[in-house]
Amino acid sequence: MALLGTLPRPVRRVLLLLLLVAGMICFCSRHTGQLGQHYASLAELEAQQHESGYVRIGSFGKDWPARVIEIMTSQDQISFTRQNGSRHSYSGFTGYTLKLFRLQGRHGEVVVVFRSAPEAPTDRNIDFPRRSENPVRVL
Repeated sequence: MALLGTLPRPVRRVLLLLLLVAGMICFCSRHTGQLGQHYASLAELEAQQHESGYVRIGSFGKDWPARVIEIMTSQDQISFTRQNGSRHSYSGFTGYTLKLFRLQGRHGEVVVVFRSAPEAPTDRNIDFPRRSENPVRVL
């Protein structure tokens, strides 16, 4: 901390701003809207996420009912370590939002990973044919 006092004021401001931005990124990457929520089964969590536009791509553990203790979101890929120390990574999901739910059951951990559903086609992302400069006339 004494080192910060020796830096010029503009440098300190930039460092503090970077620290604030890093903190916001960490906070935003851990969605906390459903912490503490109880689910009776995987099917119940899956149905709720399906309504929100997510599809299950993986799960570990079967200790239901369980309570949500952590939610992480990430773009394109997500990595995590289970309570037993095993590391897992879901990659190759370019263009998708991935969401991890870590739940605690009575006797163990449950981890469920979802990805966002593919975007439905809309007029904005469909490449319609363009009118030709010299239209062909059929007689």
